[in-house]
Parts: sequence; C-alpha cells; structure tokens
Amino acid sequence: MEDPPKRSFVTGEIDVKALIAFVFGAIFIVTILVFTAVVRDPSPTAIWTYRVILALAAGGVAAILPGFIDVKYKTFVQAGGAIGVFVLVLVLFPAPTPARKVEAPPPQAQAQTAASPDVVWPTEDPGFAARKYVELVDSGKYLEAYEAIDKTMGVPWASFEASYKAGHAPLGPVVDRRQTGEQRTVDPAGRPKGGYVLVTYQTKFTNDAKCREELVWLRAMPDQTWRVSTHGSSPQQVDCIGL
Repeated sequence: MEDPPKRSFVTGEIDVKALIAFVFGAIFIVTILVFTAVVRDPSPTAIWTYRVILALAAGGVAAILPGFIDVKYKTFVQAGGAIGVFVLVLVLFPAPTPARKVEAPPPQAQAQTAASPDVVWPTEDPGFAARKYVELVDSGKYLEAYEAIDKTMGVPWASFEASYKAGHAPLGPVVDRRQTGEQRTVDPAGRPKGGYVLVTYQTKFTNDAKCREELVWLRAMPDQTWRVSTHGSSPQQVDCIGL
C-alpha cells in the first residue's frame, strides 16, 4: 500500500502568494523602523513615502491573517481583505505635519542682544560732549576737533580738515543752534560695535535762508569717554522752528 503524498507547508498550509505578501510586509515594517530611527526630521515627501510603505506593510501582514475586512471610503473607494487594510492605513491616518524650524534672528539683532549688557555708558552728558565738538568746528579749531573723534573710523587728518573746509565753512558762522533730539542705540548698522548716542540739532547758518539739520554721532569708549563718530548737516534746508 502506497504512502499518502506528503503535504507541502507552503502549498498546503499557507498560500504562497499570501506568504510572499507577509514577508514583504515584514520587510517594509523593519525598513520604516530603521528610517524613523535614522531620519529625525523628515521632509513632507519622505513622510508621504513612509505612509505608502506602511500601508503596503499593513496589507501584506493582513493577507495572512484570518477573517475578512470590507472597507468603504466616501463614495469612490471600496475594497476588501489585504487591499482594504492598505486603503484604511493610507487614507484614514493623516500625515503628520513636519516640525517647523525656528528661524534665527538676523545677525544685527543677535549682535544687539549680545552686546547690550556689555556697554558701559560714560557718565558725561552726551549732549554737552556734542555741543563742545560742534563749537570747536564753528570756530575753525579743526585740529582740536580732530582730537575728539573716534580714530577707529579711520579718517586721516588731511581728509578731515579738507571735508570741513569744503562743506562746512562755506555755510558761514552759526547764527543759532537748538538741540532737537538725543537717542541711544547699540551696534548701529555700518559702525563698529558699541554704544552710541545720536544728537540732533536744528541750526541756522549765516549764508542760509533757512535752517539745516545737524547730526552728531557719539560713541561710548572703553575708558568711559565720548568720541565723535561722525558729524554732518543735511544738504537741504528746512523751516526754522523755535529759532
């Protein structure tokens, strides 16, 4: 009497297609776990790819599980079995929103934040220091005025004297000058880092029909003195107020 044929585990107990789907599903799940551990901040495209792979993995695993599932989504998707699980995972679980990166503040804002606590402001009144400087210029004492400027600006003596003789002296003597403002700032753009005060005036010169705005930038030096950073007057004339 012949022995009955042996039953194959693959073809008898488990359908070969279901087994292949299960194996690939397990591989997909392991792949997702590896990528999740390695990629900490995935892009939106990567997140969508993960969802598709996860849905395929879920469908592959569901192919070997007993029972049946019927999935209906709205009016245009209807599936059952492993395909139903694939649709369920892909459609009903929304993709997470990737974390937004916090933008760093602009370099100038960083510099102001870092430098503000370190600025040591001189005890001398900046308005007095500015007034003393412009009066030296008014009287033509350019050498004494040059001694009061911030040498880190890199202005040579010859250029300093020539600029005042060409731009300031032709305006004539000062008839009257009134301070209109005084504002402190830290690390302004285009200047060496440090604390500054901007002192503004409205000045009437002899050769002008109206007034001009004068600006004096003072820099707080490490030895707690004021040094003139720049001084200039507006090229256009304005109506005199209070003079």
